[in-house]
Amino acid sequence: MSRVIAVVQARLGSSRLPRKVLAEINGFPMLGHVLERAQAIRGVDEIVLTTPMPEAPQLRGLPGVDRWVPHNPPNVLMGFLDAVQRTEADVVMRLTGDNPLLDPDLCERVLQLIGSSNYAHNLNPPTFWPEGLDVQVFRRETLEWEAMQPDINQEHPGQWIQSYGVGRILSAPYDLRAHHWTVDTAEDLARVRAIYAHLTPGDFSWQATLRAAREAGACGSGD
Repeated sequence: MSRVIAVVQARLGSSRLPRKVLAEINGFPMLGHVLERAQAIRGVDEIVLTTPMPEAPQLRGLPGVDRWVPHNPPNVLMGFLDAVQRTEADVVMRLTGDNPLLDPDLCERVLQLIGSSNYAHNLNPPTFWPEGLDVQVFRRETLEWEAMQPDINQEHPGQWIQSYGVGRILSAPYDLRAHHWTVDTAEDLARVRAIYAHLTPGDFSWQATLRAAREAGACGSGD
């Protein structure tokens, strides 16, 4: 049976919203929400947090982390490779610390899609998902193959793979691209806080998020 790890990448040095992963949302840091939802993904054997080495004291102690693996910025890819090697994982799921509305069920469905393909993800312009539900899944050998390429972006693992061919894609039931559920700016943080105020605790589904966004008046222009 394949061993699966979820690697959550997080940092404090975001230029548009510094220290955003520690921003409070509904009484908890944003990264804490991501880790809580990551724990609910069925099929994942271990959750690994990778952060820049100097930021470890502020980030690694949050609940929900099975293992912490540092990396030297901006080489996040090396953190992923180190995580795969330390855990002897066969499959790696990539998550980011600025998506506190992550849907564990969607992550599980993407994990199931990988099958014999090299790469799967659930958010791409043709798939109509809101930004903020991002999840990428790839096999260990595919990640190692990417690391050997001369033109990779070390800060964004999986980007090279996506540029040169996608395995399988999980499409949305209808166009939800007008919604923005990731946190890049102060405006995004205010939107997500408003959504969380209308969420039922423990309901991590994208459908619940959509209902809460509508109740909070935090919908996209096309909704």
